[in-house]
Amino acid sequence: MGENQLKKSLLLIFLLFLLSSCTMTSNLNIKSGGDQIYYISKQNESINIEILNIETREKNKLIIDEAPLGMNPSVPVWSNSLQSFLICYSNDSNSDIYSFDKNGKNLKNLTKSEHVFESTPIPSPDGRWIAFERFETKSDIWIMDKDGKNARNLTINMPQNHNPMWSNNSNELYFSSNKEGTPNIFKISLDGTLTNISLGKGVDGTFSLSSDLTKIVFDSDREGNMDIFLMDLVTSEIINLTKSVTAESEPVFSTDNKFILYRTLHGMVFDYSVFNIDTKEIMNLSVTPDNFSGNAIWNNDSSRIYASVKTNNQLDIFSVSIEDKKILNLTNTTKIDEFPPLLVNFIGK
Repeated sequence: MGENQLKKSLLLIFLLFLLSSCTMTSNLNIKSGGDQIYYISKQNESINIEILNIETREKNKLIIDEAPLGMNPSVPVWSNSLQSFLICYSNDSNSDIYSFDKNGKNLKNLTKSEHVFESTPIPSPDGRWIAFERFETKSDIWIMDKDGKNARNLTINMPQNHNPMWSNNSNELYFSSNKEGTPNIFKISLDGTLTNISLGKGVDGTFSLSSDLTKIVFDSDREGNMDIFLMDLVTSEIINLTKSVTAESEPVFSTDNKFILYRTLHGMVFDYSVFNIDTKEIMNLSVTPDNFSGNAIWNNDSSRIYASVKTNNQLDIFSVSIEDKKILNLTNTTKIDEFPPLLVNFIGK
């Protein structure tokens, strides 16, 4: 394979990844007078960002002043420390990261690059930095000041790198990389000090950090099947939580660190399951006989999840109670996809 063909293949892979990575974030918080979900609404070729009030079911379109023409938006990421949103705008040849105020004004292009794809903006907890992925000939983890200045590559001598996530002290980033062959989970400090956290054979995929930064949960096929593993970051002990013949993936810690939500593949159908860390019990959350579509997220008190679900050839947003498995269709639309795969963010009080 020639160099140009290799670059084209890598670009195609990244474009497919960009559809999800531009919006993969953890639970968000904003004082806005009620719990809300921000999501993408798509009908034919029209793509909009909409806001759903959980209590009233009222839906409103988010209007962003001077949004770039001919580019598709991601679901915005809110930063309490910055008091602003971050968002990706992308097309087939470019993707940039922008910031804007909560009222949709003061849109600013923070990356301003041509023929380069920047995605997955993750603000640091202290508001000083923004981590993101940048793809040119390979995918790297970059950081920049909150105003877009002083951008630098943290993984310049490493192959493919994805899914940055900040530590609570804003001094370190966790991410996935195939630096040592198959993908593992790494930690890197802002001075470049690198540590392989998961240290195992096989493919370590998506991961989630506990809010107290004592544990990390990730999916891996290191024991032959794709299972969910829990690692103690203090002792480095790793435990296989599922040990099943089905494939489990995409684990997410609840906001109170008591539960782990993950996807389970039964035949050709995806369901969600919840692992209780204290009791070791697993609860299956069957919402629909159709496939789930996209990420699910926790609400602020860990009492329920929100997920995009395909039912009757229609994507809608559903709420599922952890206590009684009660299911509610929050959008209940027809002929409009109330967000494509992996485009979910929760914003609460």
